[in-house]
Amino acid sequence: MSSSRKKVLYLTVGGLSFAGALGAWTYFKRNAYDDDDVKPEKVATKVKKSDLRLKQVQIIFRHGARTPIHLIPNVEEATYDSKKWKAIYPNTLYDYEVLNVDGGPQPESKYQAHYEKLGLLKGGCQYGMLTYLGQEQTLNLGKQLRKAYIGKSPGKLMYDYDPNLVYCRTTNMNRTKDSLRCVLAGVFGAEKLKEYTTKTGQKIKFYTATQSDEHLFPNPHTCPMLRQVNRAAIVDGVNIPELKEDRLEIEKALGLSGSEWKTKIHFISARDDIIARKVSRTLPYTYPGTLLNTYHETLH
Repeated sequence: MSSSRKKVLYLTVGGLSFAGALGAWTYFKRNAYDDDDVKPEKVATKVKKSDLRLKQVQIIFRHGARTPIHLIPNVEEATYDSKKWKAIYPNTLYDYEVLNVDGGPQPESKYQAHYEKLGLLKGGCQYGMLTYLGQEQTLNLGKQLRKAYIGKSPGKLMYDYDPNLVYCRTTNMNRTKDSLRCVLAGVFGAEKLKEYTTKTGQKIKFYTATQSDEHLFPNPHTCPMLRQVNRAAIVDGVNIPELKEDRLEIEKALGLSGSEWKTKIHFISARDDIIARKVSRTLPYTYPGTLLNTYHETLH
């Protein structure tokens, strides 16, 4: 296929607080026009579905289950066994490379550098990494997309991977790049992607951006107003009267009321720890006693 062909499948994965999974598709009247540069005639209001042709799919999704980025102080740390959670999920590996959106080398990831400075979690896993469960989740998402859009029957986009028609975009974090790897494996099959590389000598290409140019998550580094909102929610929000009462109660229950504890409990950070434990089914989820269960809804 000609390299001038416009992309018909966009796979985009965001990180941090980028929410939700969205599939957007556009239909045009069959045979109304073939040249993408020519605007179609006005289509009648009532059009039969059989007269429509799928032209493009844009899919935006978040990463799969991950290890925590934040931990609750004075609570026994959950164990994330590296032998279990760092293992590669079957049928998700193939050769790929990550490039800058301008086609240059992959830029440095400041977020990833930050996670590495934090060291390792109990059990040997990194902070914020995609887990074995997260790989399974994103592979299954890819399989669902395959059923919807890939095949030889009418109404499908394509049968095999074609870089002229597929564009893969990710934020510059390992968990999102790994999520994209697994989704694409589900869409086209890891073996088919390996065959493409063997035949062409080309790796599958993912594209990412520098932190200052990233727009796939609410980026406080590019938006001063968002930076203020983040500070209000994470730092100053814990002193809002009603929230402060909840915070002091939780800090007291955790034994953090002494003068040596200058860092306050941040609800967003605490929730991150609890959700990671719950989703990954790691223990101790109920330590100490029923404390985390008791305050789960408050933190949520």
